[in-house]
Amino acid sequence: MTDKTPQFLPGIQLDLQFVHLDPQRRMRARVIGSLDAQGLIITAPVEGREQAIISEGDDLIARYISGRNICAFRATVLKVAALPYRHVHLSFPNRIEETAVRDAERAAVSVPARVASAEGAEPVAAEICDLSATGAMLRSPVDLGPVDAEIELDFEARFGGQPLNVHAAAIVRNQRIARAADGTEVFVHGIRFKALDPQQELFLRGFVLETIALGRN
Repeated sequence: MTDKTPQFLPGIQLDLQFVHLDPQRRMRARVIGSLDAQGLIITAPVEGREQAIISEGDDLIARYISGRNICAFRATVLKVAALPYRHVHLSFPNRIEETAVRDAERAAVSVPARVASAEGAEPVAAEICDLSATGAMLRSPVDLGPVDAEIELDFEARFGGQPLNVHAAAIVRNQRIARAADGTEVFVHGIRFKALDPQQELFLRGFVLETIALGRN
């Protein structure tokens, strides 16, 4: 993790959390503009599909994606304005913590997925139990294919409070049989994604780092 000189371009999407009130609440906003060392102006944050309730003096943690990095900073709400449109003034951050998301960075998760062979077989249910920006580990009650088999994977990931439906082609790299907690046998497959859409790849990097940082699964 490194410290980066703050630079903000209009349109950057921010993932916001309260520092003290309720850190589990997730909000999002976009940067309107900034004045170095003076302040940052953002759109009125939304929580889900509703306007978020924030007040002057609230301390926030903001995260955003820059290239292949996740950036984070703290700021205080200076003013909540309603005219000529709803927007919020934040204090200008002293520093930004920047963390590079490596291809090998992995997160333990429990994400439902649907998997089908590339030849168009009927999709079957599976669980993603380990995820990186380049691959995943799947658990399934059925065999998804031998090593080097091609499969298609559909699942939903969330980053910054936003969902993204991911459709990815992948190749089975390894396979084994394990025993579940209830004693039943499950097939465990290690897969590697083929060519991801650039937006999906960036989103997955953010999802993986956010999952690790928040310690959620």
